[in-house]
Amino acid sequence: MLRIPFKIFFWIFVILFNFPSLSQNNHNEFQSDIFSMMKGNSTFESRQKTRKFFRILNSKKLSNETKSNIFLVLDEFDKRGLSYNYHYIKFFNLFLLCQEKDKNKIVFDELLEFLIVDKNYTNIQLKSLFTEISKFLEFGILNAENNFTWKCVGDFEFSFELNGNPNFKLINSKLSLSNSRDTIYIFNANGSYDVIDNVFYGKSGSSSFFTEDMLLDFQFNDFELNLNQMYFNIDNTSMSSNGLIETNCSGQYQNKLTSSATYPIFKSYADNIESKVFSDIKLISSIESNGSTFFFNKNSNPVELKFIDDKIEYIIYSNNFKLHDDQIVSSVASFSLNNKLGSLSHPSVKFIYNDNTQKIFIERLSGKRGLNPIRNTFHGLNIFADKLEIDLVYDNCLFFHYSRGRDVSILFESDNYFDQDRYRDIARMDLDPLSILLDFYEFDTNKNTYLRKDFALFAGLSSSDALNLLLELELFGFIDYNSFKQVFNIKPWAFNFKDSKFGSYDYDSFRIESIAGISDVAAELDLLLNTMEIYRVDKMKITNRFDFNIYPISKKITFFKDKSFSMDGNIDIGSFAFSGTNILFDYNDFAFYFSDNSILSFMNNDLNKISSSLVHFDDGTLYVDTVKNRSGKKMLNDYPKFKMHNNSFLSYNNNPLMFLIHPFELKYLNDMSLSNLSFPGNLFLDGDPLDLVSLLSFNATNNLETFIQTNNIDLYRGDVNFSGELFLSEKGLFAKGIFLSDYINFTSNDIELFSGEIIGIAETLSNGPLLSNTPFVSRKPSLLNFYPYENEFLLKSIDYNFLIYNSFGFLGDIYFDSENLNGSGVLSSDYFNITSSHHLFFDDEIIAADADFVVNTRGINQKDQFISKGVSVEYDLLDNSFFLLKNATPFSLPAIEYILDYDFVFFELNNLKLDFSNNSISDPGFLTTLKYGKKNKFTYEALNASYDLQANELCVEDGIQLEIKKFWLQPNDNRFCVLDNGDFPVFKNSTLIKKRWLLKDKLINNINVLIKPNLKHLIIAN
Repeated sequence: MLRIPFKIFFWIFVILFNFPSLSQNNHNEFQSDIFSMMKGNSTFESRQKTRKFFRILNSKKLSNETKSNIFLVLDEFDKRGLSYNYHYIKFFNLFLLCQEKDKNKIVFDELLEFLIVDKNYTNIQLKSLFTEISKFLEFGILNAENNFTWKCVGDFEFSFELNGNPNFKLINSKLSLSNSRDTIYIFNANGSYDVIDNVFYGKSGSSSFFTEDMLLDFQFNDFELNLNQMYFNIDNTSMSSNGLIETNCSGQYQNKLTSSATYPIFKSYADNIESKVFSDIKLISSIESNGSTFFFNKNSNPVELKFIDDKIEYIIYSNNFKLHDDQIVSSVASFSLNNKLGSLSHPSVKFIYNDNTQKIFIERLSGKRGLNPIRNTFHGLNIFADKLEIDLVYDNCLFFHYSRGRDVSILFESDNYFDQDRYRDIARMDLDPLSILLDFYEFDTNKNTYLRKDFALFAGLSSSDALNLLLELELFGFIDYNSFKQVFNIKPWAFNFKDSKFGSYDYDSFRIESIAGISDVAAELDLLLNTMEIYRVDKMKITNRFDFNIYPISKKITFFKDKSFSMDGNIDIGSFAFSGTNILFDYNDFAFYFSDNSILSFMNNDLNKISSSLVHFDDGTLYVDTVKNRSGKKMLNDYPKFKMHNNSFLSYNNNPLMFLIHPFELKYLNDMSLSNLSFPGNLFLDGDPLDLVSLLSFNATNNLETFIQTNNIDLYRGDVNFSGELFLSEKGLFAKGIFLSDYINFTSNDIELFSGEIIGIAETLSNGPLLSNTPFVSRKPSLLNFYPYENEFLLKSIDYNFLIYNSFGFLGDIYFDSENLNGSGVLSSDYFNITSSHHLFFDDEIIAADADFVVNTRGINQKDQFISKGVSVEYDLLDNSFFLLKNATPFSLPAIEYILDYDFVFFELNNLKLDFSNNSISDPGFLTTLKYGKKNKFTYEALNASYDLQANELCVEDGIQLEIKKFWLQPNDNRFCVLDNGDFPVFKNSTLIKKRWLLKDKLINNINVLIKPNLKHLIIAN
């Protein structure tokens, strides 16, 4: 800038050449001319501003220098013939605007100098110059169009260069480009605003873009903004990002006014920029941001996305990654995760990582590469699942399958799998890709990695044909192909597969099919425990040689290392069925290991039925084949075989164990006939092996059985001694012989022995020595339930009485509860029987509750003499007497047709006499005869009654007064005896009392009276 030299030059010029024009007359002429231009060609507002302009111009507010400069400019206007409305009034407006602020006055003075010195501007430029400066000074507007506006806020200086345009120097200002929908800011802008060209020449500036999760800072240097446009590019930009993505780089910045979320756009120049996404994911690539969306790519190489989570390394290669809304996405990528134990990988997938849920989603792509299985080297499996969902919080991976129509199965196959169909698929008549590959290897064996173009050249194929061949080889697992670098390496399986065809490599036939709908989890991989659970297992194949039928419970198995798994379930081979929990299949040993609570059972393959004989064991091994014959090609050996390492136990249908089997080994399981097998061992009862060695063999129902004969053996831990024969089969353990114990002795021809229990028919039985005070015996068959450990038994008579106390018969149940001998049934003798469900037998007493007590001493053809129901009975064996306590039902004497209502009866068997009394001696009892009265029922009272069973005579005494028709009868001495047929006797010397209502009763003494059945009386003479 030439500020001071220009001033000197300017005033010399003015004094020498223009001084005469500065006279007051000239001022007046200007004013007169301008006023003339206003007439008929101006608005009221413009005329006011013009007059105000001249008032200030003519006042003393302006310096002479400013006034002279104004007149010089106006003179130039006049010479150019400029328009009042387009030029003069705009100049006046600017002048008046600049008078409001001192800084604006400086701008106006500078502008005057420019207009005087540099007259290269056009009239059109002059017209817009005043307007643009006015808008800038008044509103900070740099440019305003119909659909956008550039504005500025901040400090500035106005200047111009000699032979240059006027400009505003902006200092740390804020520029904005805006419209009704959008606003773009540039902060800390430093540079020059060219008023005439409408261009901002920036030296520095900055901008930012932010979301809730990230902040992008853009620093601009040496840039140019065309203020006539609503968009701009800045080539020299440095970008710094924090938040979701952390990076620093240089590149091009683009922005424009738009409602789209794809701006601002930033593109880095370099493609080796290190970025950190979500704090722990590292990428080295170029960077392109479109608003909040980022793209990562490289010009000629793939981008590697790599991070470590819980000691697991995740590596994803792709030509392009996209970061948006907390997600990193690649539509075409290769994927792998690995640790020191193995890896999980696929060469062609869609990759999504969601940082919000901390999950990775992997989907196999369509096309030939998409047909590759997911290769799981943790467990040596190729998995034909369509989708993975990896949870980085719980460190697990879920496998899903897109079911299409009836295709609902998902295949899990050994990475060592081979069959002839598979070989024919690759070794076709027209082309054998595997042979070409192996020949290529022989041609150049010194490399680990090979170029696709070298392979094409060797095979004489075009690049595309060679690619198709390599992709087919990759599908079979023979190579790992890197499509990004167009290189591949040959895997050992390529050589082993070829050798498998010719029998020089021991492959396997291991595969699993699972059923999975579109939303079903087919498998779950625990990345911390290195286990994988497969769900809904439908089919399993271990070997081609034998038909192993494997049935996991809940259709679930769990892999824990290379092709080795655990399960709860069943395994069938030949006539043998194995079941258990936590069954381990170890691929290295090619064997199943069984642990605690496992079971071996046997099948009738003709009937497709399983036997009820179950062998329980805790340590056994089922060898599928030798470890060198997993392919099953060698047919001459004794496999499959099973080895029982420790003692095992036999039961039937999960009943208690009955036989201890010594360790054994079974060979040729696939062809072994059960009839050729036997198992040595000991009879086993309630946890104790008995000293009875025997041999188990199979019967016609494919069940194990044995026969044992012994002269003297203690059973049930010594509580029972037995002599005789024992027979064990699926029907149970049965015995024939003599049983002796402390509480009961018995013999049986066929009785069953259970755990802690003996049940069946005893041919004879008697009490043991500890029950000698309550002896019982039976010489006829009866039912027996004996519980030796509890010292309890239950006896049931069938058709004959037990003999108890050597005196009485008992028909029913006798139960010993380890303390008391109880009974439920009928206790009988020559004179009585007691029916009760609650008999108690003691040394010198029998008690019965709620009993029916019946006496008949006159023979079975006569009526019962005494019946009592629901009574409590106490029988004193020493006194030979009964005490009967009434419950609710009165006592009955059927032989004489009497009912007696007393509280209790005392019965002495020695004199066969029943005595009836009440608890209170003053309370009378009620006697009812069924032979007298209107309805054959006549009741009277007596304090005491007795019944002689031999004489069939009932006698009553005390408190007697018989109420007959119109009289009371009082027997002589207040006692009498009923005849043996139940009739009243002739009451001799009795008293008749005449009932009179108004007068005193009349007594008739010492007369003989006979009572008729209708209760009328007859007086009989002596």
